[in-house]
This record gives sequence, structure tokens and C-alpha cells, in this order.
Amino acid sequence: MSQSSQNIDQFFESYRGKEVFFRPNPGNAGDALIGLSAIQLLEKYGIQYKIADDSTDLTGQILFYSGGGNLTKYYSHCAKFIQKWKTRLKEFVLLPHTVNSHSELLSSLTGQVSIFCREYETYDYVRNFANLKSVYLTHDLAFRLNFEDELVRHNSPNILMQISPPKTVIKALVKKVKSPKFFMRRIDSSKTLNAFREDVESAGRDLPKNNIDLSHWCNQKVEMESKAIIKESAIRLVSTINKFDRICTDRLHIAIAAAKLNKDVDFYNNSYNKNKNVYDYSMKGIFPKVVWKGNHIQASP
Repeated sequence: MSQSSQNIDQFFESYRGKEVFFRPNPGNAGDALIGLSAIQLLEKYGIQYKIADDSTDLTGQILFYSGGGNLTKYYSHCAKFIQKWKTRLKEFVLLPHTVNSHSELLSSLTGQVSIFCREYETYDYVRNFANLKSVYLTHDLAFRLNFEDELVRHNSPNILMQISPPKTVIKALVKKVKSPKFFMRRIDSSKTLNAFREDVESAGRDLPKNNIDLSHWCNQKVEMESKAIIKESAIRLVSTINKFDRICTDRLHIAIAAAKLNKDVDFYNNSYNKNKNVYDYSMKGIFPKVVWKGNHIQASP
């Protein structure tokens, strides 16, 4: 097994002209930033790609699975996907990820398996699995995302809309809720955005009253089956962040996007140190306007 830092550009260049399948990591608008960056790299290096979903036949194929944090104790989608295809793929590439569990699955992988780790703690964990072909250390793909003008919609609306599942809509109608918050959310007009998690990775803090879990609200669709869906979610997220001067968040990819937009960022930890690990490896000393705040929220009202 090779273990080293890896220039992600050199890795993609080695696949120039080849045909691969790309599996976006299902999730929120932060995952869309990662997915769009991966697509930009695939296109930059002339790799012929098709987007795969759970029903795509990948037998004998090369699969690039998008980066993220899906191989942790909180999530199982990536693990189930790998388990299904691990013996039938020609090659499997896991793009920069946080990995801290699923050891039984990792031990069972054989053949052409390459895993990119996006911080030292994951790298130290994954390189213990000698059965893997390659384990690399590199930065989260969102840092590579090209923030061209097209990604910032300067006339973006002050209201975020979200399409809810039919059962949720019916339940709201039965209860006669005219404008439930899961249908519509107005963006606060203040200069500070409080964008803290409201899901399983929340550190269990008391959140500011004007909090908006922006990665959730800006997402077009959990299953990102097309470049158009991925890009629209990314545009909504980046354009909304760009409205503010200061961002207070424990969402990793909100912090990354805000840093790339040169915003003042108060960055807090999530429930299992993912944010601290990525901050130490990829942001500390590089983005001076990002201030690490740890676990205690001191967000502005």
C-alpha cells in the first residue's frame, strides 16, 4: 500500500481520456460544493464521466465516489454503496473524506482501492488498513472549487424555498399550517449570518434565535443525480453567504465557502471534531479571517 500526500491534479491527470463513473455524495448544499469541484476536475482533465446513482450497473467500471464525511458513525449510505459494489468494480476511488468508523468494511476491501483523506486524523486511521492499494492525504475538494462569477448570483432572493416530501406537505395542510418553516425561510437582513447545524452533527448547543441551517435550506435535492442540480445547490449556498459580512457557523463547507469569499468567519466545532481537524490541516494560517472558536457559541444576535 502506498501512503503519501498526493497532488490531486496529478491523480486526475493520470485518468485523462478514461471513462469513469462519478457518484455524488448524497446530502446537503455543502456536499454540492464538493461534488461540483469534483466535476470541475473531471472536466478539466478530460475524463469521460457519467453520474451514477444507486441503480447504475457498475460492474467492471472505475468509480470515483465524491468527497465528504459519509464514512463516519453517523452515516451508512457510502458504506452500503461500497459493500454492494466492492467485489465488482474495476477500481474504486474515494475522494477526500473524513473516515473514523466502518472498520470491518475497510478491512474487507481488496484490489484497486484508493482513499483520499482530508485531514491527519482520518489519514492516521485509514492507513492502518494494509489491504488498500493507496491512501493519500490531501485537502477537502471544496477548497479547489472555482468560484467563477457564475457561482455567485448577485441578485439572489431574500427568501429560500424548499420542496418538502409529499407526506410533510399533507401533514402541514391537515394541521392548517399556512407557511411552515420547512416551505419558506426569509434570510435575515443583518450583516451577520448565524448558520449552525440542526442535525445529528450538531454539538448540542443553544442556537441563536435567528439561526438558519443554510446547507439544509439551500439544497435542491438530497440525491444529486445531475450536474445541474449540484450546481444550483452550490449557487444558492454561495450566493446567500455572499450577502453577509460575517459568518458564524459549525458547517464545514459554509466556513470554506465564506473563507474563499473573504468573509469574516467564526468557526465552531461539530460533534466529532471534523471541523477542528480540517481547520488545522487546511485553514489555520492560510485564511486569517477565519477564527477558530471551539465549542462555545458566542454568535451575534
